[in-house]
Amino acid sequence: MTNDWKDNFKGYAMRTNFCIGLTKTQMQFLCAVADNVMWDRWNFGNVHIPDNFIAAETALTRRGLIERKPAEKRKLKRWTNVYELTHFCELTPAGKLVVQLLKLTGLFVQSDFAVERKVATMRKRR
Repeated sequence: MTNDWKDNFKGYAMRTNFCIGLTKTQMQFLCAVADNVMWDRWNFGNVHIPDNFIAAETALTRRGLIERKPAEKRKLKRWTNVYELTHFCELTPAGKLVVQLLKLTGLFVQSDFAVERKVATMRKRR
């Protein structure tokens, strides 16, 4: 894997000023990638194209914030709940810092699947 994400991030963020513009959809997708859970937007009511992750993934890849996981990191396992599926993308170093900024400012969007995973993990510990 090359460092294309660096070029994408610099090309997008450093035009005439420093700007990272993310739509609500892109933020939700980025946060799902950060939590390593599948994007659960299809759970929301009244969304016309709820599972159109292609546009969100492409926009975040162009911004240098995410990239597809290499084949050896993409593990498929037998699952009993949807929240057990891991994401097919991963954060770039720039994406990790943007996620830290989102968490710091309280803008991080916790996915329902991430919450379910935390609850299931806590129940297993008991």
